Amino acid sequence: MIMESKKKILALAFMLIILSTTFAMLPTIGNPELLGPGMDAYYAVIIPSPDAQLAKLRADEIQAADVPYYEEIQKLRSEGFFVNGPVLSSAFEYYDINVGGYKYYPTTHGFPLNSTRFRRAIAYLTNTEQLIATDPLIKGFGIRNYAWAGRLLGPWCNTRPEGDPLAVEKFIYSPQNAIHEMFLGEFVPISKTTGNPMTEDQAKSNPGDIHHWEYRPSGTPIGPVGPIRTIEMYGCTSWPYYISMADAWVAGLEGIGIHTTKFYATWATVWPKISRGDIDIGPFGTAWSRPDPYIIDLYFASWYQPKLPSNSPCCNWRFIEDPEIDEWIRTYGSTLNETLAVECAHKVQQKVAREAYMPAAFTWISYSAYNPSLMGIMRSIYGIDRSLGYFQAQWWDPVQKEAHNNAIKVAWYEEPEALNPAVQVGVTASWLIGALVDGYGGGFGLTVLDPTPWSPTYLSYQNHKPWIAWKWTVDTWEVSPGVTGTKITYYLRKDVYWHDGVKFTADDVKFCLEYLRDHGHAAGQSRFTTGYLDHVDVVDADGDGWKEAVVYHKRTSLFTLTYTSFWAAELPKHIWEGVTVPEAVTPWAEDNPNPAAAAIGLTKLIGTGPLVYHKGDWVEGQYIRFRANRPPNVLGPGHFRSAEVSIADINFDFGVNVLDAIPITRYFGVKQGDPQYLIHYDINCNGKVDIYDVGLLLAHYGQIW
Repeated sequence: MIMESKKKILALAFMLIILSTTFAMLPTIGNPELLGPGMDAYYAVIIPSPDAQLAKLRADEIQAADVPYYEEIQKLRSEGFFVNGPVLSSAFEYYDINVGGYKYYPTTHGFPLNSTRFRRAIAYLTNTEQLIATDPLIKGFGIRNYAWAGRLLGPWCNTRPEGDPLAVEKFIYSPQNAIHEMFLGEFVPISKTTGNPMTEDQAKSNPGDIHHWEYRPSGTPIGPVGPIRTIEMYGCTSWPYYISMADAWVAGLEGIGIHTTKFYATWATVWPKISRGDIDIGPFGTAWSRPDPYIIDLYFASWYQPKLPSNSPCCNWRFIEDPEIDEWIRTYGSTLNETLAVECAHKVQQKVAREAYMPAAFTWISYSAYNPSLMGIMRSIYGIDRSLGYFQAQWWDPVQKEAHNNAIKVAWYEEPEALNPAVQVGVTASWLIGALVDGYGGGFGLTVLDPTPWSPTYLSYQNHKPWIAWKWTVDTWEVSPGVTGTKITYYLRKDVYWHDGVKFTADDVKFCLEYLRDHGHAAGQSRFTTGYLDHVDVVDADGDGWKEAVVYHKRTSLFTLTYTSFWAAELPKHIWEGVTVPEAVTPWAEDNPNPAAAAIGLTKLIGTGPLVYHKGDWVEGQYIRFRANRPPNVLGPGHFRSAEVSIADINFDFGVNVLDAIPITRYFGVKQGDPQYLIHYDINCNGKVDIYDVGLLLAHYGQIW
């Protein structure tokens, strides 16, 4: 075995020498001076129907889409499409329960959702196992193995096995357990047949005879008290499998006499009701975007930010008040001891499930299919690599490149409500805006987390890499006697420009962070950055005449660098200065204040990112087009990174070198389905690591991007 391995290595080494000699005599593939994304244009095509997405993919009307049915994976591969997966889209899908919204929005009449026993009862009433086994939109994608979630969030996600004292409780479908929890909560079922109260045994033996439930606490006189109210179920049609979950939950509730009404609509319609607390229950997904416990986005404790309608209520997702959880999150959010922070995160997740504030349903994995002539699709198991993947995507076939006008059309289920970087609502808006602004939704910002999944510090808060900032230091400062905060000094690149040609500077960092602090933000994650922001100084820290941004936070945290880096490049000062009501702005529809920028189609929706928006490129109900960040689409010089070279940079160190050749050599011959296969090694995305990947590596060897 050892001898065979040595022979393989020697053979590949010899092959690399021959190929390098050959490629030295050939013109370089591509143009390493070409900055920005590999495509000239990117289309987000709005196709709500999964069947329509498949049909358009096969007809080449779009070139990328999520695979909606598990059985289609092998069919598409046999037809020549590149299918990437499994990819972890969400750590958990959740049962969302509005625990205490009635306290702030009385129209919701919160009882009985503020009863732990009632919440636990209804958590037992979705037949998740049947959905996973039979529902065409969930079968093969939904799994109860929460350990998968750890691949996204590492130690922060509570994937402890059953029996562990801190394990997350799984609510396995059981009308019997649900009825028992109702009785423990002093709810009494009324018989359809007799009109009289039923015993627990009667209800369990004949749940179909339950007409309704009444709340009859100890000491209540015998007699009609009145039924508990009808529960409103929301379902987000923007992601069709959520409707399967919602329908299954409705069936379970109605099956034991808990009456429901449905409110099914797009996310843009559902979101205002959710954020107002004006809705009861529904399926919900999260953890598509963060390298730390998703729970902080779902439950910000009251100490962190007031729970008021005017102040981003999603910062306490379901208006929960739990002093024990408050303390755990306070510790998690301020300690620099990772072991303690992880323990607190696990305790929070366990209690959120046990108390049925937001019980977990299942882990969601997904697959995506691509036109076989595409290469450089580098999605990993981290959700926001979607933006990096399309930044790097290129046509390897010149004929296909010309036929598609060097553009890629990607299916999206949902159309965003708005494209406003100061008010991001929903994953669609965040992802699209992120590719424009080098910000949160795109996975980049002042720094980028290591996106290479074989790295021991993959997506760790400890392992940032340069992006807009080429260097940074993290220190502490004395906020007040005995109180220590975090001080981050960002050393910014000098070649970064907003799309309208204005240079990106430390003044933009200061403005953006302080603006988000003062005006709030629909995306709760930004509050983790700005909730404890004290101020930002603009100073020439190294005396070279180019100023740095020095960010002062009033607390310490393991995640301060991550969140600050994500959000610090969202808003250009010269556009947003003076805007006091960010929700009232429609930047995608308003001309850029620079006449020269407006003349080429630029609006107030600008960033530093690889993609550019032009006025009129949003055709409602059909698509949103983004163009490459390079002239003539922009006034500046273009994006500061080269996607054309980056596809061969396997270890993400911004250069193509021997460290990239090592994994190609080591895993040469590995194909999809093999445990060692990773899409990062398969540069040309043909399902295996082969001679074409070696050729692309050699074509860009020695170049930086």
